[in-house]
Amino acid sequence: MARRPRACARSLASIARRRAGSYAARVRIGKHRRPHVPAFLRRTGLALIGQGGQAASSFLLTIAVARAVDPSVRGAFVLLTLVPQLGAYLATLGLPGAVMRTSASDPSERPALLGVSLLGSLGGGAVLTVATPAVMALADAGRPSLALIALGSVSLTWLIFAAWFAFGCEQFLVAGALRTLPILGAALAVFALDALGHRSIDALFAPWAVLHALIALASLAYLARRYGVARPRRLQTLGWIGYGVRYSAIQIINLVALRLDQLLLGWLATTAAVGLYSIAVSLTEGLLLATTAVGLVVFLDSAKGESSARFSRKLALTVLASCAAAALLALAAQPLVHVLFGERYAGAVSMTRILAIGTPGLVVMRLMTNRLAGAGQPGRASIYALVALVVTSGLDLALIPAHGATGAAWASTVGYDLGGAVALLATRAALARHPASAPPVAAPAAATSSEPVG
Repeated sequence: MARRPRACARSLASIARRRAGSYAARVRIGKHRRPHVPAFLRRTGLALIGQGGQAASSFLLTIAVARAVDPSVRGAFVLLTLVPQLGAYLATLGLPGAVMRTSASDPSERPALLGVSLLGSLGGGAVLTVATPAVMALADAGRPSLALIALGSVSLTWLIFAAWFAFGCEQFLVAGALRTLPILGAALAVFALDALGHRSIDALFAPWAVLHALIALASLAYLARRYGVARPRRLQTLGWIGYGVRYSAIQIINLVALRLDQLLLGWLATTAAVGLYSIAVSLTEGLLLATTAVGLVVFLDSAKGESSARFSRKLALTVLASCAAAALLALAAQPLVHVLFGERYAGAVSMTRILAIGTPGLVVMRLMTNRLAGAGQPGRASIYALVALVVTSGLDLALIPAHGATGAAWASTVGYDLGGAVALLATRAALARHPASAPPVAAPAAATSSEPVG
């Protein structure tokens, strides 16, 4: 009987030591354990860093050119850089979208994808080299030499292909750098040229074209060495083109809707009006960076069958946040324009406030597009994107001749808000008939490899 208390005491002491050791081990592990970040959040963050770098560099270039020249030269520069950006997606028949998806879902095809990207950039760049002087002539704006236009058009088209390829390979920072570095370099070059007194359209456009060419060559060498380059088969290429056209339809519509107003403004008004209006567009588009990240989350969650109630909460919070941000931008528009661009761009203040009114509608369209695309209904998403494009373009044609850039701002605002209202009604009807659990169209084997639209 005397042994039992001692045995119990030893057992209790042993249990206490084991528990103390287990606790100490947990503490040590806790101190050295790296915080777990979900893969999706990590990928989204990296993609957002790349997008943010490009947006910040573009904004810096806007400031540099605005401080160097008057609105008319600024407008000519906008058209010179806008036509390749807008036309690259049209001239390549949506091939970058197919390149991104296939590079993610079938790594063995990456050499052939780089081959078709190279051919597509040469062909698309040739088309843009012909189209750019025609657009500049319609706007009655000066233009640099055809060699510079060709250099910039081919290089930018290749960088678009290369960036989408890198996204498909999940090299998010590389993709962001391909679009950020040439624009950042061009902005710094414009600041230097302005200080030296070189402010002609040739002098301003040359760094943009040359730096895009240098980054294009560097990216081609890097990607070719890492993945190889192969000649694509004809049937293979036709299949990619067909996929790209279907997949990129909404993106092209959205891009045209966002940029066509500036082209129409250059055609129906003056390049000075384009210069003022582009300042307001740059300020308001900065509000959409966070929406792009939320749209990516919505796309993936919808593909996994997220309930309508959870999506509605995300939508409500995002719209409320965008309304608050738009109100702050409207209040701060005058000091922002004055400090960043100078008094000669004071006319952009009213346009910024008008465009801010349309931001919530544009946010709704972006999120609804990703909701329907993730739920397997991308065709329905194109309906309200077309509504916004038709309304905006029609109002541009009606208002720009009489009201100039202010008319373009009101046209865009009405088009965005009407498109957002149609999106709400269309999505409610569509999701009531089709469950959100349907897999995304055009992503048969690897749904998460597809980039969300909008």
